[in-house]
Amino acid sequence: MVSPFTFIIVDDEPPALSVIKSLMQAHPQFQMLAAFTDPEEALASIRDARPDLLLLDVEMPKMTGLAMLERVREEEISPPVTAFITGKAEYAIEAFRLGVRDYVLKPVAPDRLALTLENLTPLLEAARSEAELPAVLSFKDGTGHRLISPQDIFWIEAGGNFSELVMEDGSRTLVSESLRELAQRLAGFGFVRIHKSIIVNRIQVRETSPSRVILSNGEVCAVGRTFRESLLSFIDPK
Repeated sequence: MVSPFTFIIVDDEPPALSVIKSLMQAHPQFQMLAAFTDPEEALASIRDARPDLLLLDVEMPKMTGLAMLERVREEEISPPVTAFITGKAEYAIEAFRLGVRDYVLKPVAPDRLALTLENLTPLLEAARSEAELPAVLSFKDGTGHRLISPQDIFWIEAGGNFSELVMEDGSRTLVSESLRELAQRLAGFGFVRIHKSIIVNRIQVRETSPSRVILSNGEVCAVGRTFRESLLSFIDPK
């Protein structure tokens, strides 16, 4: 029998802790180690217990969630897979730059939390096998395959049954996979579809608006009207 993934919750508001604990009871594949209102105590638990998953609030009086993640990095603690659960949407971009894998706004809907856990499971499984996400992925390239690191891809454009991977320097690689196939395969790596013909790597997103996304290299990608909800799903997932 596969053992459950362990997690801790950090939120300075006891009622919020109670809500999240209650919602997590519907997911027996996850086992709570502890819940904290004090980030310093939570840091000690991360050092000692090494949880698989961290459910973390952002605005806390003693230490913000962002500052707590910075401490984890500074102390070179092996970081758990992290999702922010917060009442504030404006920290999303900074959160993803710190490696946060999902961003859920309060009040937390049960189906939204379930989707988060589903999306995070492949990452948790990779961590459990003592491996990071693959350094490279294999993309179909005609009759062969091309190995490319997901973090090097800034966005992907559709071209019928083919797609173009666009890199930081503007170079493009044509792969024989549809945008739909790539959207499904890369969802767990932080890619989000924002247009019928565009997927972006959210760790490369610098600014957003209802009509466009600006990437860290200055490139601008349009947001399709029917895909605005996809963009909002990691900025304001209500």
